[in-house]
Amino acid sequence: MGALDYTMFLLVKQLSLKHVKEEIDGDIKRRFEKTTAKSRAIANLKKKLYFKKSDAYSHYCKLLNILAIKLFNEGDKHALTKTEMILFAIADKDVVKCVFNKLFPQEDNAVRLIP
Repeated sequence: MGALDYTMFLLVKQLSLKHVKEEIDGDIKRRFEKTTAKSRAIANLKKKLYFKKSDAYSHYCKLLNILAIKLFNEGDKHALTKTEMILFAIADKDVVKCVFNKLFPQEDNAVRLIP
């Protein structure tokens, strides 16, 4: 799955197909009316789903702190570092697998997207 496919998949799953379609249809209409206009549909939809870049690190740090407290003793001065290393170690496969499995719960006869 390419980056655009994954982005569209997340947008449709989180915002609904109807909402994504309406945004894209509106974008096409604007570009027909003004031929010099650039497509902004994906960018506009992503603003509704993703954190602003300026806020993302703050949210990440808060989440990291919550996880560290749940995983390790509060007195462990290396809890944040350990938690971050665990996340880095599992990120390349397990996180993606978990996300897809949450989005597409396994049914008895379903084909798994990620083994």
